[in-house]
Amino acid sequence: MSIFDPQLISRLVAIVVSIIVLALAFAVIRAIWKNDINLNHLLSESPQAGAPPDEVPKASLSRFQMLVFTFVVAGLYLVLSLETGTLIDIPEGTLALIGISSGTYVLGKVISGQKPTPPAAPAQPQPPAGPEKPRITRATG
Repeated sequence: MSIFDPQLISRLVAIVVSIIVLALAFAVIRAIWKNDINLNHLLSESPQAGAPPDEVPKASLSRFQMLVFTFVVAGLYLVLSLETGTLIDIPEGTLALIGISSGTYVLGKVISGQKPTPPAAPAQPQPPAGPEKPRITRATG
């Protein structure tokens, strides 16, 4: 077995890519665990402008479809690449389905008239208030 064996190189590349993906997944899971990433309402629509703050957002089928389909395709690609020992070609039909899934999300936003909103920035903590200074009043006489 030569060091330049294509099977060996493809397996090493698949292992390195898998390690990188797992490291990124671990970083995301860690951020979720520490509440740096807020997953409340992950699969719900953004609230309408002027909606009361206590209104519960509606579930979004387009977001759910995009999330599940992306994970399924990515997982299958990883498993098949590890089984064959090479990076496999993704069929054009699968890429078209990913595009349709993402397009469904965008089209849902266009139809509802909402712009995709970035996640809200965490509130900045206020500095603690110091002790109050005593007021000095003058007696008038």
